[in-house]
Amino acid sequence: MLVLCGIPLLYLEMAIGQYTGYGPVHALASICPLMKGVGVATVIISFILCTYYNVVITWALYYLFNSFRTKLPWYSCNETWSTSNCTLSSNSSHNGSISSTQDFFDQVVLKKTDGIHDMGNMQWQVFGCFALAWILCFLCICRGIKSVGKVVYVTATFPYLILIVLLVGSATLPGA
Repeated sequence: MLVLCGIPLLYLEMAIGQYTGYGPVHALASICPLMKGVGVATVIISFILCTYYNVVITWALYYLFNSFRTKLPWYSCNETWSTSNCTLSSNSSHNGSISSTQDFFDQVVLKKTDGIHDMGNMQWQVFGCFALAWILCFLCICRGIKSVGKVVYVTATFPYLILIVLLVGSATLPGA
């Protein structure tokens, strides 16, 4: 479906946008006024996807901020939030045990409750990370295509730099 519909539609929208110089709503409406709804639908779908991916970015930011502690909170099961099923990641089995990282995610990040009848409290730290993710998105696109072009330089090269750092770090470990 992606190859047959998604990619051709992406190129079609980019070509129409490049030709007209407008955003998705006005670009498609300038070709055919009935296509204005397709442009509106594109904007709505982009917003919904951005909302979902900002949740994932929120979790990454939460882990990033927690990784600056001297002892990683998800490293052991001897924490106050650990459940009785918590086991170390290196000692996993298929007997209903939960790794310490999964336990940290469930008990600290998500604060999972027993069911829908118990909604739990507002997680202000996670909400702060969510607001920061939206602010970062806004700052990346607020100046238009010029700022997006500069952001692409960072987002395209940063993963490679991190991979090189991880490669060098793991190659220098004893026994590597």
